[in-house]
Order: sequence, then C-alpha cells, then structure tokens
Amino acid sequence: MQCKDVEFVVEQEGLAPLPEAAEAHVASCSHCQEFVSDLEAIVSAANALPAELEPPARLWVSLQAQLELEGIIKTPAIPAAGERSSWWRGFNDLFRSRALATATVGLLIVVAGVLELRQKPRRVPGG
Repeated sequence: MQCKDVEFVVEQEGLAPLPEAAEAHVASCSHCQEFVSDLEAIVSAANALPAELEPPARLWVSLQAQLELEGIIKTPAIPAAGERSSWWRGFNDLFRSRALATATVGLLIVVAGVLELRQKPRRVPGG
C-alpha cells in the first residue's frame, strides 16, 4: 500500500478502524503517521467545540437589509391578501425588462415605417 492509498481509505472509510494493510503502511511511513495524527487532532478539536447555536433573528434581518441595500437581493412586491394589484402595475412590470421594452419600440418603428410606405404619395400643388 502507498500513501495515496491510505489517504483514499481514510477519505472513504474514516479513521477508525483502518484496514490491516493501511495500518501496516502507517506504522512504517512517517508521512502517513503525521497525516493520521493531524486528522485525529482535527477530529478531537471538532468534538470539543460546542454545538452549533442559532444566530439571533436581528442578525438575519440586518443581513437581509444590507443585501437589499446593495441590490444583491430584491424583495418582491406582493399585494396583501385580498388586495388586487392594478392593471397598470402589471403593465408596468411587463415593461420593466429592458429587452422587452427595446423589442416593443423596435416593433413600433417597423410598423410606422410600413404604414408610411403604404400611403399614396401626395401631389404638391404647383409642381
């Protein structure tokens, strides 16, 4: 067994108990002895830490406010129960997307151009 095999076994199965082949390699390899020793120290330190505590609610409120202020998140405007949003607000939301607004303006320009070309030319008096 090689060092990379020991690392793979520890990754897949954990530290205890190591298979006999891995134990034999660790006993003869100083690098793997340090590796296993470091992992055991990490596990011991992690077990000594207190259980995870729930952060106070004010922390989440403050974090949400900061993210909204920076524009990272946006709070959707949801009408209150029983309150209907106006048709104008729905229409406004439709055009809030710049791509849709740009496409609409382009379509209006094309329609105006077609209507202009379909009109009969006017004769200028005296000409």
